[in-house]
Amino acid sequence: MDNLINYSYTSWTSLFAFLAFAFVMLGLLKAIDQVSKNYHKQGMVWKPKFLKHLAFHLSLILEPLFLISFIGIFISVNPMLHFVIMLVLITLLFQYLNSYFIGKYYVLKGKLREGIKIKVGDIIGQIKRFDQFGLEIREADNVHYILYSDVIKKGFTTLPNHTSAIVVNLKLKIKNEMKERQWLKSFKLFLFDIPYINIKLNPNVSADYKKEEVYIKVMLNEGVKETYLTEILIENGYELIH
Repeated sequence: MDNLINYSYTSWTSLFAFLAFAFVMLGLLKAIDQVSKNYHKQGMVWKPKFLKHLAFHLSLILEPLFLISFIGIFISVNPMLHFVIMLVLITLLFQYLNSYFIGKYYVLKGKLREGIKIKVGDIIGQIKRFDQFGLEIREADNVHYILYSDVIKKGFTTLPNHTSAIVVNLKLKIKNEMKERQWLKSFKLFLFDIPYINIKLNPNVSADYKKEEVYIKVMLNEGVKETYLTEILIENGYELIH
């Protein structure tokens, strides 16, 4: 009986080797995403679109495949014991695992995207951001977090934005850590990560170090209010000058 319980098809070394491979692959996709932003900053339009879409779609496919593969390899290290462990974990975390796979599917299909207007149950608003298990919907002055499984259960409808895209100009106060010249480059890359910004107009960022002010000019996506952008800047520690 002890031999049956301790029987192994795979070694721990194989499991750790797989984990290392998975982390390297996902890290590479993250690096591709960063490279695409640098290309866009230099005005090369087609490359970031291709690279960013490639990294985005590959990560959506590979992440769940790596998770399923990890579970399979983990069980094969000690089939009886690890099967029981995984069965208990899956039972306890089923709601989140269900949301995880549902989210990957609908985001991969393009039915859920950052910045689009959506109706889920009685909530109507704009998708602010995603995470692995759910999404945030901005409704007027409220932000709602909803699991992907609840989005599907309640049903969702994407809605058209009726307002036009707008260009906004903002000023930020320069803090000590912002006086490094390299900061402007990293800040511009940060702007590319904000889903409300329409990168068809390359964000314009400049600084006046004597006045200790940073000037930003960006185009917002259709239906996005200026306050959505300013709140993200404030959440990340930036101080606006009115």
